[in-house]
Amino acid sequence: MKKLLLLILGTTLIFSSCSKWEDNPAVNTEYEVVFKSVAASLNNLKATCDNPDAQYAFVKVKHTTSGTILDFYPEVFYLGGTAYTQSIKLKPGTWEILEFVLMSDNFTPGNTGDDIVIQATPQQGAAYADFISNPLPFTTQVAAFEKNEIPIEVLCFEETEYEGFGFRWFMIDQVSVREQVFFGDLCAKHPEDYAGSLYANQINGVQIDMPAIFKIDVYNNNTFVESFNNASWFGEGQPLKVRYVDNNGEVNHFRFELFILVQDGVNFTYKKFYTWEFDDAERISAGQDNVVDFVLGNCNTTDADLILAPYISLPATATYQAVAWLPNSTLGAYVDAKITNVGGASTKYELYNGTWPSWCADKNTTIGGGQYNMDVYSSLYPNLIPVFARHAQVWPMVNWLMNNLHYYPTASIQDIQDALWILLNNYTGGSSLAHTIATQASQYGVGYVPLPGGWAAVVFVPHGTPPTQAQPDIQTMFIRVDP
Repeated sequence: MKKLLLLILGTTLIFSSCSKWEDNPAVNTEYEVVFKSVAASLNNLKATCDNPDAQYAFVKVKHTTSGTILDFYPEVFYLGGTAYTQSIKLKPGTWEILEFVLMSDNFTPGNTGDDIVIQATPQQGAAYADFISNPLPFTTQVAAFEKNEIPIEVLCFEETEYEGFGFRWFMIDQVSVREQVFFGDLCAKHPEDYAGSLYANQINGVQIDMPAIFKIDVYNNNTFVESFNNASWFGEGQPLKVRYVDNNGEVNHFRFELFILVQDGVNFTYKKFYTWEFDDAERISAGQDNVVDFVLGNCNTTDADLILAPYISLPATATYQAVAWLPNSTLGAYVDAKITNVGGASTKYELYNGTWPSWCADKNTTIGGGQYNMDVYSSLYPNLIPVFARHAQVWPMVNWLMNNLHYYPTASIQDIQDALWILLNNYTGGSSLAHTIATQASQYGVGYVPLPGGWAAVVFVPHGTPPTQAQPDIQTMFIRVDP
């Protein structure tokens, strides 16, 4: 049978008045509570324990009226073989003792990661609760101007027996609190569009390059934990500190999702731009300053830890209609597309109602001349596009080609369209020039991000298409806009 030690801890309330008395000093004064241990035996259990001496106690109490829960970590000292805690202070009233544990610092003071439980009081309903007369939780009175002794019993603890104490909390309370620090920049193509946003409260107001206002949602093993943001100080003057709990003894897979406050038409919205994933004590790359720096856009050349492609303010949906195809198209592209249901110029989107030069991103599927309600995506963030049109490695090559058509003055519109199909669909047809164009786009367009004044593809897929859909319902189309 497991060797268990039973100690009866007598608690003595020692009072000391505060220097400032309120109208009712008995109620508002905190009184000192000291826990004293006395070795004893019960049910023939041995009153000895091979565990080392405790250096401190963990005490969790709850005020039954206000519901306030307090944690205390008083130091433990021994006099004549009897253990005492330093005093804790509680106001008069009824208090519930929720948890009581004697702890060893394992000879590493200041490092709680390796601390161990020496003795503890079992919880009601636990296997070892029958070994003591008053398992936790129980209530006690802290009375003003009275001396109280409250018995509390502990058993010698072995980690392999934690469930016998009812310590399901023990598996999650042995944790490391970790911290990572973030700071960002936002490059605004039209800074005047941010008038009226939180950015206008920054010291220098809205400008092309501003400290980013952002939030980070923290997930542990796919469970949402907490959201952190820097809106209260408008993103400037200090970084955002993200603190999170790493449960020792188990694998913790963390996901940090980055949302940046950006213009969304006439509104301002936190939009998701990036996700970091890591395990346990791993850290996000933060350079020598230990601050995870990011830049949204390319208005500066800072050596950031994360450089995000420019943000394009686009509507979530629009109506797409192909109104003319080559050879009848007149706008210098394969298709003339009529875009509607975006709104007027006041929406401040980069996409607006009108007729646009458009291209096909899918060789093997067709699109008719009807009106299609489409979801709108930026090719600069291909991982957000449904699977069949994602082409994460290829869209940068397409954007390179759209920005360098001047290299191919003899290429026809059909040559350009064939080159796009070669890139996006492994098309084997087309002219030799089309294949040359595709080869060079593959060579020079790896990871390409257009600069301000350039072009970026905006992709249209049927509204409501699931992100995981592998095959298109209609032909994937795109136009190009200035990011």
